[in-house]
Amino acid sequence: GSQSAAIYTLLTWLATIARSHGVDAATAGLMVGAISALGIIGALGVGPLVQRGHLRESFLTATAFYTLGLLLVGVSAPLAIVGTVLCGLAQGACFSMVLTVISRQADPADVPATSALVQSVGYVVACIAPVVAGALFDVSGTWWPAVLLVAALMALSGVMGFLLMRRPPA
Repeated sequence: GSQSAAIYTLLTWLATIARSHGVDAATAGLMVGAISALGIIGALGVGPLVQRGHLRESFLTATAFYTLGLLLVGVSAPLAIVGTVLCGLAQGACFSMVLTVISRQADPADVPATSALVQSVGYVVACIAPVVAGALFDVSGTWWPAVLLVAALMALSGVMGFLLMRRPPA
């Protein structure tokens, strides 16, 4: 849910946040597009690491980069561009790894129920997060509360994922 909350919030508000840093409209739009394009690279790039049995470490690393990227988006125009690259690569990697975890249940019969639970709750959280981010901006007049909330969700996701992910069944 936190990974989806982060990407939905970025896709909704990244251009507006970038514009608040003085980024021109065309560049802000390219930043939003880059998130999706870089996500493909991140999703494909994490595969070899996961196949070598480094799922937990890879997920923790990806969520750390995602969290850092989110924080950079809130700082300034140049750092927001760097943050966009980090978020794009990390969100693709995280999404791929979450789907891998869902598919690696000890009992294959548990996969559909796990998938339904994770994705339904996740997408509810993801749909609410951009609205909450916008409300936080309206109340505070700055994007920092929204950025910090989503960054905290990603950091929590990394720690919880690392603790909860188990090795694939032998």
